[in-house]
Amino acid sequence: MVSWFEGASLRVATGPLTGGLAQPTTLTATARPEVPQALAMNTRGGAVIAWTENNGVFGARMTATVWTAPQLLDVDGFRPAAAIDAASVATVAWVSQCSSGCATDGIRATRSGGPSWPPPVLLSPRTPSTGIPFVGATSPSATVVWSESGVARPELRSATWAFGAWQPVTTSATAVNFPMSFALGPRGDGYVFWNGGTTFHFRYAR
Repeated sequence: MVSWFEGASLRVATGPLTGGLAQPTTLTATARPEVPQALAMNTRGGAVIAWTENNGVFGARMTATVWTAPQLLDVDGFRPAAAIDAASVATVAWVSQCSSGCATDGIRATRSGGPSWPPPVLLSPRTPSTGIPFVGATSPSATVVWSESGVARPELRSATWAFGAWQPVTTSATAVNFPMSFALGPRGDGYVFWNGGTTFHFRYAR
């Protein structure tokens, strides 16, 4: 699966590993999509894509080779991240930033297993140094990881979807700098790598 911008259009195409790509689908063609877009798929043919367009965050899911209509997730956000689990439940997280500042600024997330997306949940208020989110999903849970300013230095923070709701944000490390990457294993094991300033760090959590 691959996605790309073509003029004012965002296109996405799928294909087998041993063959060519199918005819691309145009998800939007009338606005101004921006890079980068977030694209994820599972082994059962489910996929999710999220992108920013005219400062808004949009999302769409694919099931049985058909993409849902793009839906506006946030009127003012940037740098979305996306993941989809084996049950084709998709999770999208991003940094919300109202141009005039508002109480909903911060890391926001939403999950969808159907054609529409529910209203997003504010996981953590935005600070001057809130980092971009990373998302991992393994049915029936999902985890969002990001860096955020702490008392003295940036901290590694995370929120997990479990038991049908987002659980309280946890802080698990300090002195977190970019670059940072995150992966979630099939049993919900989390792996985070980041730059601690002079050395790279690794953290594993179950």
